Amino acid sequence: VGDGASINIWKDTWLPQPSTFMITSPPCGVLPESSTISTLIDNTAGEWKHNLINAAFLPYDANKILIIPINKN
Repeated sequence: VGDGASINIWKDTWLPQPSTFMITSPPCGVLPESSTISTLIDNTAGEWKHNLINAAFLPYDANKILIIPINKN
């Protein structure tokens, strides 16, 4: 995933989810369809934006996202 700047949340394969590797949650008003993974990362804290992720995705997808380690380099 790296910094996530070039990976589209809704269109690219990036989720550790066998078969599709894509988000199954429908796009919502919280995040535009052009959003990248970097939108979900708090670079200052070096962690996922938990509140945003939980608001934007179904619990199954949110849990899959939150288990992905953030590269703090």
